[in-house]
Amino acid sequence: MKWVTRHNPHVDRWYPSGSSNLHRPDAVFEFISNETPIPEGTTITLTGAKIKPKNGLTTFDVLVDKYNVIDVVVAKIQKIIRDAEQLRRLALTNWLSLLGSSLV
Repeated sequence: MKWVTRHNPHVDRWYPSGSSNLHRPDAVFEFISNETPIPEGTTITLTGAKIKPKNGLTTFDVLVDKYNVIDVVVAKIQKIIRDAEQLRRLALTNWLSLLGSSLV
């Protein structure tokens, strides 16, 4: 199995390498730049990727759902990632609000 994602992955893209449900001895990980053409493999968070955030779910959520992972530790990591994403969105919203009010 070949996993392909952007270079400098976040924790949500580390997951396939750390999960016993997804770990395979023949697994290969390829980290590419945004300018690199996308090679064959299971793509994560790339343009046209098979696995990416959607419908309010994080990439990690999509991986857990796709591979039917049921694990207490994974569930805790999933919550941490989801909470961090919500905080990131809130911070961005607040920043944009402050930026907008400073332009008035």
